[in-house]
Amino acid sequence: MREISAENDQSPQYFLPHHAVLRPESSTTKLRTVFDASCKSQSGLSLNDVLLTGPTIQQSLIALVMRFRMHAYVVTADIAKMYRQIMVHPTDQPLQRIYWRDDKNTTLKIFQLQTVTYGTNFYMDDLLTGCEDLNKLKETCSQLVSMLDSAGFQLRKFSSNSQDVLNMIPEHLRESKTILEFESGSSIKTLGLLWEPASDFISYNVPDWSPIERYTKRIMLSRMSSLFDSLGLLGPLVVTAKITMQLVWKEQIPWDSTLPPVIRQMWEEYQVQVAQIRNIRIPRFVLSLCKNSALQMHGFCDASMQAYGACIYVRSIAPDEYCTVRLIATKSRVAPLEVKSIARLELCAALLLSQLTNTVLDSIGRV
Repeated sequence: MREISAENDQSPQYFLPHHAVLRPESSTTKLRTVFDASCKSQSGLSLNDVLLTGPTIQQSLIALVMRFRMHAYVVTADIAKMYRQIMVHPTDQPLQRIYWRDDKNTTLKIFQLQTVTYGTNFYMDDLLTGCEDLNKLKETCSQLVSMLDSAGFQLRKFSSNSQDVLNMIPEHLRESKTILEFESGSSIKTLGLLWEPASDFISYNVPDWSPIERYTKRIMLSRMSSLFDSLGLLGPLVVTAKITMQLVWKEQIPWDSTLPPVIRQMWEEYQVQVAQIRNIRIPRFVLSLCKNSALQMHGFCDASMQAYGACIYVRSIAPDEYCTVRLIATKSRVAPLEVKSIARLELCAALLLSQLTNTVLDSIGRV
């Protein structure tokens, strides 16, 4: 960024509100500046409101994680300060201005950000890839590092379930929190999931839901939103929260009113169950390690008066007929308040299963 003087400047301008976010758990950036490009200006519009939204070119989150589970050998990394490596056209830079001063007793200065900025509508700097052939994966990593580095993008924070892959990566570019290198209790976060490379298991963080004296609908919804489960592997747990929230809506309880004793007890019991998430560990790799294994996909769906859902398993059959069966995805919905019949809900479950099947096939079909 550069300091500027905005006197007599008639060009369109936008000043970005910004604040610091502390991230002590990060192995690199402990403090990150966040810019709020969704803040409305005097015109009633924000910068994000007037940015041209292009088509989605990256695959969906669920597709990325599914594919990540289909490879025997995997590697993750991210691009260091990716957005800061991309210059914004000079005519657009006045839309990325901030006020700043080093001391509260000094005069505010105006700075203009010259590169792509966090807080605007941009996404994604993470790498998740894998292969069934270890040598091929090592070659892929080597080419990725070289190719991205030539464009000013440095791949860093490498993690892998293969020590051979990590051995070819300079130590300063490896993820310092990976358990392949350090204590067995550490794990790294991959798109909302916790992956333990040494054991090659997926696990979940337990939300920090400390007991409080007064629960409201707003607090319930806030805590529910912290349950991030892109694959639906925690489906039974998540749908229970949805059923409880639906009951709150049915009772027409205001957002900030205290929950009735019965619903409060249900919610407190649910929070105790959520604490057990820490005991769930799921194998990342869903297939058999044997080559030339036959693959099958099995889907199931069912419904009750409260909810309906679907799940899909992948079954791989090795040449010696040894079978490996893994859950790969689930999806659930709460039943509508005006339920006609179980038969109708079972049809809804069948539709949900067909949609989930298409999602899985579209995802793992590109492996």
